[in-house]
Amino acid sequence: VIGNLTHLPEERKDKKRKANEQLDLGFISRIHPKKNLLFLLEVLQQIQSILKLHIWGPVEDESYWEKCQQTIAELPENIQVVYEGVLTHAGVEQKLNEIDVFVLPTHGENFGHAIYEAFAQGTPALISEKTPWRDLSEDKAGWDLPLESEIWRDKLEELIHTSEEEFAHWQEGARAFAEQKSVNKALVKAYKNLFLLQA
Repeated sequence: VIGNLTHLPEERKDKKRKANEQLDLGFISRIHPKKNLLFLLEVLQQIQSILKLHIWGPVEDESYWEKCQQTIAELPENIQVVYEGVLTHAGVEQKLNEIDVFVLPTHGENFGHAIYEAFAQGTPALISEKTPWRDLSEDKAGWDLPLESEIWRDKLEELIHTSEEEFAHWQEGARAFAEQKSVNKALVKAYKNLFLLQA
């Protein structure tokens, strides 16, 4: 089995700094029950502090999106949610620099390229435990949590109250984690050999 190829862009110097006592989240994925956006929105109903969620991605399930919009309409005033359409690949890199945390409470991923792209931009990821990306907090790259509402609520409140200085360590950790997992020459060679065998 050959691992997934990844791209490590140059480190950005205009990385967003986290504001005190608030948090900017970014959800970049298909709007579909598998990606579990509604779960995240229901967690936000319990948040007492200032939080903003940006949503980017194609709407693949209209009835599911209607449920999400209904929940958004019922959120308290301290929570702001904006849907900003579909991004180009270049746009993904830019937007990942404009948020504090990439968030994806998915029901399952084989790899999760958007998760890696977040790390590569120095953006820690808050994701479910249903992906190959595990034990992220040990590397200060993010958090992989069970899909339990109270656990996600408590983690978000903790992140909101994390200082800019402390949060910068998580940004550095995410980038270092991406560098550690980036493509190596042996992996590229394995892919070349695979394609030559199939030719």
